[in-house]
Amino acid sequence: MFTEQQPENYKNFWDTSNLLLQKFPAEQFTVTTKMKFTPNDKLVNERAGLIVMSDSYAHLSLVSKKDGLYLAYTKGEKAEKGTPDKEELLGKVKSKEIYFRVDVDKGAVCQFSYSEDGSQFKLVGTPLTAKPGKWIGAKVGLFAVRKDKINDAGYADFDWFRINPLQARNLNN
Repeated sequence: MFTEQQPENYKNFWDTSNLLLQKFPAEQFTVTTKMKFTPNDKLVNERAGLIVMSDSYAHLSLVSKKDGLYLAYTKGEKAEKGTPDKEELLGKVKSKEIYFRVDVDKGAVCQFSYSEDGSQFKLVGTPLTAKPGKWIGAKVGLFAVRKDKINDAGYADFDWFRINPLQARNLNN
């Protein structure tokens, strides 16, 4: 996926039209994806990641900064009302390749995690309770966005996107 420019009047991800989303397939499930992110070296704030989109939303992403790639957890509460995102930078990552996961439990409670090796996942952020929005319902998917207008956008290679039954979580991960 090439990063796509967000609208000039961007407030939150409800203004982003190029999300690759799928409706929740079950009451409980896990989505895991493997991504390699190659941003344009001339830009900052290109980002790509895994998102749960609903009335409120959250996403885990890699975001480009002048000194490298950072892991970010972002929540958008009351997004349909234009409330801005709340982003938490979790730290710089060593590799362009990363694994993202979201566990969706009963009541649409979504917990994000990531792994740099594909086996040890670390929980991030506070859980999101997905709620159906006006017309979109709760969905999970991928995105790649940027703020700047440029012809040579960066890109994210999503090696795979898997949906599996929810497993009991190992609290050490």
